[in-house]
Amino acid sequence: MRLLVALLLGMMSALPSRNAAAADAAPLRIVTSFTILSDLTHEIGAEWVSVQPLVGPDGDAHVYQPTPADVRSVGNAHIVILNGLGFEGWMNRLLDSAQFHGTVVIATDGVVARKRGGHPDPHAWQDPRNIRTYVTNIGNALEQALPAHSAQFEARKLQYLENLEQLDRTLRHEFAAIPPTRRRVITTHDAFGYFGAAYAIEFLPVQGWTTESEPSAAAVGQLVEQAKARKAVGVFLENVTDPRMMRQLARDTGLTVGGRLYSDALARPGEPASTYLGMIRTNADTLLGVMRKETMDTVAP
Repeated sequence: MRLLVALLLGMMSALPSRNAAAADAAPLRIVTSFTILSDLTHEIGAEWVSVQPLVGPDGDAHVYQPTPADVRSVGNAHIVILNGLGFEGWMNRLLDSAQFHGTVVIATDGVVARKRGGHPDPHAWQDPRNIRTYVTNIGNALEQALPAHSAQFEARKLQYLENLEQLDRTLRHEFAAIPPTRRRVITTHDAFGYFGAAYAIEFLPVQGWTTESEPSAAAVGQLVEQAKARKAVGVFLENVTDPRMMRQLARDTGLTVGGRLYSDALARPGEPASTYLGMIRTNADTLLGVMRKETMDTVAP
């Protein structure tokens, strides 16, 4: 793959410059539903795209309410990129309100979704292998919209996929070194099923796939008993939810508050989890930090 990337980059240098190819053409205007899609789009599209997420850093797309400014942004966009799988329940109304007639890209088209009761789990981005499909769908849309820059988009896509593959291999090695009994944790809502399946981690969520409603006292009590029985190693907060419930859960179970995980949104610019690759690496480090400590405590003389 590295040879192919190098060849494509060489082709890029031989192409006319952006200004020569399209005299000072404005970047392609793209609106995405949330920050992870914006990061992927920017990684492929670079300076040839202008990307705006509707739900910003640390935002919760499950309960988001579009604003009049969102209607204007969507109405002025060339492309709108969605996750799909039922993640953005408010998006169709927004597209109708904006009278959007551009291209709609469903980033998960082709992803094999986890299902429960016939409904798909929308959090497919939590498995880096699924991001190959996201990147392919986004890259194809950009190439169709700006064919003069297809070589640049293809080269950037291949480089990103190589970085993604390297990260995935590293994480598989790191989590495999943790005993299976230490790979059990509690999270706010069921956003990490794909991550858990990829790296053999058991996530015990307080809520289901959405954060739209608070869990009942009975459900929380049941989880406390389950966490004790399963010997979970820690309670992890999320960047999109209220931390008070999780801190109370930690007190009830006696478990360590392991830190913050990024589930449905990236961090603010400048933070380690402000990109997709950074988010996955940050989440892994947060989990491994607690799992490794528990492992050392277990085997210490």
